[in-house]
Amino acid sequence: MKLIRVYILFVATVICFTGCANKEDSAKKAVGAIEMTSLNHISASNEEVGKIIKSYPNFKISESLSIDVPLDVKEIFEYKANYSIDINMKDYDSEFMAMYEYLFPNHPFDDNYLFYYGGSSDMVYDDNTGELIEDYHKVKDWHDEIISGKEGKVNYLYDETWHRDITEWEPSVCLEIGNPIGYGYAIINKGRTVELSDSKIYDDMLQTDRYPILESYDPVDSLEYIATYSPDSTKQYKLADQKISICNAVNFFEKYINSLPFPKQKNAKTVVVDVDVYQVNKRTYGYNFLTTKEYQGIRFDHMRAAESNGYYGFDDYSSLLGSAFMVESKDVDILYGYYQSENMEEETNYQEIITLKSALKTVSEKLTDYVEFAVRKIELVYTQKYSKTEDGYIDNENMSAEITPAWKITLDNPNDNLTYICYINAVDGGNFRYCTTPTDWWEDDGE
Repeated sequence: MKLIRVYILFVATVICFTGCANKEDSAKKAVGAIEMTSLNHISASNEEVGKIIKSYPNFKISESLSIDVPLDVKEIFEYKANYSIDINMKDYDSEFMAMYEYLFPNHPFDDNYLFYYGGSSDMVYDDNTGELIEDYHKVKDWHDEIISGKEGKVNYLYDETWHRDITEWEPSVCLEIGNPIGYGYAIINKGRTVELSDSKIYDDMLQTDRYPILESYDPVDSLEYIATYSPDSTKQYKLADQKISICNAVNFFEKYINSLPFPKQKNAKTVVVDVDVYQVNKRTYGYNFLTTKEYQGIRFDHMRAAESNGYYGFDDYSSLLGSAFMVESKDVDILYGYYQSENMEEETNYQEIITLKSALKTVSEKLTDYVEFAVRKIELVYTQKYSKTEDGYIDNENMSAEITPAWKITLDNPNDNLTYICYINAVDGGNFRYCTTPTDWWEDDGE
């Protein structure tokens, strides 16, 4: 099995918003055809937002309209984020071990399952058979070279299921964290969901069912999807130990993940965007949290993997795809990506942005007049555009990104069953772009 490694560098829903057309509001001013508003005045009722939407002939209000914008932000930023950070390997080594002890306090550590990648360590496959002929080095065999820096910057992977054919479950865990810690890339799996799940992997070669490798296990691929809910939903499902409401589970998760001990200095946090419910077995459900980063009160755009198809005109735009899974009410079982640090360079801050009315006006004018789009969601987010190599790939060796605030307007088109995800630069009203995705992916059976 060849592992495809994806590097992830990287909420409270509110019911108030900006954009009313009150010309006497001193916080707003016209810049050409664009109306501006102070960040201190981002407030309007749902009724006012509804009036704005209805004022455009090709817009209507969706029955599931949600508005997600912070009301207590005083400034917003455009900046370059630099993630090519030098790291002391001795510090990374000690912090990784401290994280292990924090996450798995009752699970003994076995250095036979601690590997690293980077430097001289790599997975090598036979081009003809696809069989693994060289695995990652074990840290214990190269510890001196790692600590001294001779191996350069490397990442640790601890996985007790790594390349093992486990047909009878035994308690196993996985911990993989990017270097440095806290900038997004992380995989944590405590094995509880895998243990409780009815589904296993059928291995044709072994002619048997076996348990998956924890590092590459995604509950979304093996469990039955039930419904999607907003993070503030009061709907309850029975987890392995007891029922817990979705909103309470979200509160527990956000407190848990943002309290992880490393990095020691934090200026960002992880927040939940949506919650998908899955059935783990006949008696047990689990909450799959879709997560992103929040910086200075404004979160980064999150897009489901299935929604990222069909980009129109901005193929180099990147969205965050963090997630976590909770199968017990007082613990987090699986984690993909967490965000606690953000580096800012070439920073420009603003106290004003364009109003919702101006953003919607631009979207309305750019889209066809022959369709009445249902406005499903309105958000204020940070968007990011990663630096690329000459070949057009994200530059993982010297990673950086241009960060820009944007209004994000999500609309449904009933004629083609597509959802249109539109973006407008929140600072100047320019750089309109959109992508489309099947509306079926957006169906929300929850509250």
